[in-house]
Amino acid sequence: MALVMISLLDFNLSNLLGILAAMPFFIAAMIWTGSIGGGDIKLTAATGLILGLNRTLVGLMMGLTVMCLFHLIIMMIEFAKQEKNKTTSYPMAPFLAIGFLTAYFL
Repeated sequence: MALVMISLLDFNLSNLLGILAAMPFFIAAMIWTGSIGGGDIKLTAATGLILGLNRTLVGLMMGLTVMCLFHLIIMMIEFAKQEKNKTTSYPMAPFLAIGFLTAYFL
């Protein structure tokens, strides 16, 4: 709610399209239960109001890329230790926050 209030400080009608960046997450959450949390959807939608559609999509790509790199490093460490770990899941919010902050300052 606080992000929505902040978006009103520099409101631009085109920033309303930023909410659309959360739609793929919303659709995935509806199709596959337990895949994506509601907090990730709300964070993306609220950030979209501030950044607009283009910068929000850039932030999503950056955040998801950081998450993939993190997962690759974890997989390499597990491979080096000869461990066969069960499926690992990570919270997306920290990675999305990194991507959104980077997109905001670019």
